[in-house]
Amino acid sequence: ALPRDALWPWLAESMEVLDEAFGLAPAKTAIPLERALRVLALLPAVPQRYLPRLTEIAVAEKRPLRVQAMELLRDAKDLAKRIEALLDDKRQPVRINAAGWLADIRSAASEKPLRARLKKEK
Repeated sequence: ALPRDALWPWLAESMEVLDEAFGLAPAKTAIPLERALRVLALLPAVPQRYLPRLTEIAVAEKRPLRVQAMELLRDAKDLAKRIEALLDDKRQPVRINAAGWLADIRSAASEKPLRARLKKEK
């Protein structure tokens, strides 16, 4: 296997493949989302353009994909704010996953939005 440092510069020159996998460009060939997430993890940092899609995956996809996306977003700027925005999503599973994710990252600043959402859920 190639060392990570040797691999990511090549990947950075082939971002159109990831753009297709994450739905940012029309797909020429189908790339499984799981594989795209693994490839994205090889980069030293997640490109900003993928943050909205990763956030969606982290709350709306099957659990293994959600876990991969959450791991990629772990160091994202304003992560708690991104997740809080999902508390008002029209899909209940997304709201539930967002609340759980906020609990997982222990975002004390998110207590007020969580309580407000809880009042609406009742």
